[in-house]
Amino acid sequence: NERTNERTHAYRYRCCGGFRFTARAIELLFCDGCVRPYQGTLHYLPAGATAGVANATSAAAITSQPGAAAGSAGFHAMNQHVPPISEPIGDEHRAAGWETVEAADFRFFLAAMQTHMAHDSYASPNSKLNDGVINIDFVRGKRCCTPCTMLDFLLGMEEGAHVKNSARENAVAVAFRLEVNSGIVDIDGEVVECEPMQLEVHPGVLTMMT
Repeated sequence: NERTNERTHAYRYRCCGGFRFTARAIELLFCDGCVRPYQGTLHYLPAGATAGVANATSAAAITSQPGAAAGSAGFHAMNQHVPPISEPIGDEHRAAGWETVEAADFRFFLAAMQTHMAHDSYASPNSKLNDGVINIDFVRGKRCCTPCTMLDFLLGMEEGAHVKNSARENAVAVAFRLEVNSGIVDIDGEVVECEPMQLEVHPGVLTMMT
């Protein structure tokens, strides 16, 4: 997505400090032919939807056993909604509440469970601690076909104003799978290969003491 594109190609401006992201965004939007389209498919299970196809023992049963999450299976054994990554999301899953968004022109995609990506990036204002959901924001081509629209969206992320941008589409989910055919994808700032990836929320798995 464009936020990732902006971040990963901004290193040439490292001498500018934090301003390098703004410089790269301006270059990207006004010098590189506006925003680039990326092809992919998003599958997600909306929060409050019918429970997805069960994949293993219930999370409640597993988390009630100390140390059960350890070992080779790890958290994968706790998944209740997402199927194995090698298994396609099909009619059975959609009948259980899964929804699918296919697009050849994704311009932006962000899945977040925390409010901030950085001190100056209020990326997911609706996220709450331990709310058990993933907030997914995405923008598709026809809704942001001008550089000014996308610039307004990116600038709005500093204070969370981007959620009011008409180009933004949003989904609140408990699980999702993203199948990317092209583009630049990163997880927590680290670029990863363009291959299917999925995530499911496991509420109450970790205990934090401060």
